[in-house]
Amino acid sequence: MAAFLALLLLAASLASLSALGAALAETAVLGVGGSFTVVFAYTLLIGLVPALCLGAPSYAWLWHKGRASWGSAAAVGLALGAPLFLVAAELGVWATAGGAAVALATHAICRAGANNSSKPTPLRGAA
Repeated sequence: MAAFLALLLLAASLASLSALGAALAETAVLGVGGSFTVVFAYTLLIGLVPALCLGAPSYAWLWHKGRASWGSAAAVGLALGAPLFLVAAELGVWATAGGAAVALATHAICRAGANNSSKPTPLRGAA
């Protein structure tokens, strides 16, 4: 769930930047709404399978083993985006940057949600 939320945040951020660019342009090809929609959908389509089918299970395994860190999260994101360099250099740059951003946001979300509230309080010695 955290990886999907992180991907949605990335897609909304990139789409907002694209819409802002369209709003500031003298002649926008797609317009503000069209620019937002295309970039949002494109980001989700490109990132959905790697983030949810590969990245989330990899990160969950790292978390379970106690190895989840900022560095390991970034490495997972970069590794999932790297194969797109074989398609096109520009796409590889976007995929690795986006993969790292989603992985780091996933780590931040998981760290924020990690607490010990589900562990029972001992009957004695709790002050």
